[in-house]
Amino acid sequence: MEFANAPRFAPEYEQAHEQIKKGAIGKAGVIRLRRGAPASSRNGEKCIFQALGMREFDWLRWTFGEVERVMAREVKYTNESGQIVHYALVMLRMAGGAIAHVELSWAEGTEHASFELTGDQGMITHDSRESTPIRWSRGEQFLSPTFPEMDQMQRQREHFVRCVQKQEVPCLPSRDLLAALDIASAARESVRTGQPVTLMQGGDEG
Repeated sequence: MEFANAPRFAPEYEQAHEQIKKGAIGKAGVIRLRRGAPASSRNGEKCIFQALGMREFDWLRWTFGEVERVMAREVKYTNESGQIVHYALVMLRMAGGAIAHVELSWAEGTEHASFELTGDQGMITHDSRESTPIRWSRGEQFLSPTFPEMDQMQRQREHFVRCVQKQEVPCLPSRDLLAALDIASAARESVRTGQPVTLMQGGDEG
């Protein structure tokens, strides 16, 4: 069970994950992620939480641990050209105490992603639209890590081939994808009821 463009295979997200696990930002506080795509990219998709959000939910859980509670809101309307414009905001309470805000949008000129990860000892930011896509701030010090040049989808395909050849263990197991799907489903339920949804799931951090 796989899905395309998993952030685990994006160098910026992978490096941020490693830095956080090493304690670069200390105890995580407020986490903000955003993923946007053109309205025309919906291609018949109806669930913004599953089509755009699952990748972010998986990375959050992989990096910060289990999600305890989900609250979501969405806005959907048809613009002057007849395209459906769709926004959503998902607020997640992580088991470790951090609060994550995930913004999803089918109303952008081009596809892009960004994050701002703050803790009591620093902050890591990333914006795919900037020439320096990721920065790590600790006080007044800013570091700009460099990443190997490799297409994200290529890295994912090569990993899948090595898993088939039994050279590697899958870094994106089915149970993690199912957990991300549970979060997307909880977001839909929260929109429907207007209430937060508690996830009663256990497991390791990933």
